[in-house]
Amino acid sequence: MKLENDQQWFDLKHRYPLNHIFWGEVLSHQPFGTFVKLDVQTDDSIYLGLIEIVQVGVCESQIEHLPYDFTQRPQIGSYINCLVGYYCDHNKQLELRWLGVETHRTARHDYELIG
Repeated sequence: MKLENDQQWFDLKHRYPLNHIFWGEVLSHQPFGTFVKLDVQTDDSIYLGLIEIVQVGVCESQIEHLPYDFTQRPQIGSYINCLVGYYCDHNKQLELRWLGVETHRTARHDYELIG
């Protein structure tokens, strides 16, 4: 979702500061990257972050690079460990890094590691 105003963008950046690590749900794959659902939403909208194919940034030794092949990416609906890498202020997008851990969510706050 594109944020409609500066206050929403400020609030999202406050909730997801740089280098913040969290679990996010994989929603879709695109040729340029994977969209991840953030755990904050409003009545009619969800907020997304993007893990791009080409990742440049912090903690390179801990980052799992997103494969070009969709079949090798985390499964849609699974939860992955993400790091907030940077903000794109000009278009109000949250750019993420994949830390390489994938889970199946078995209950609201219960995660089961995959493979």
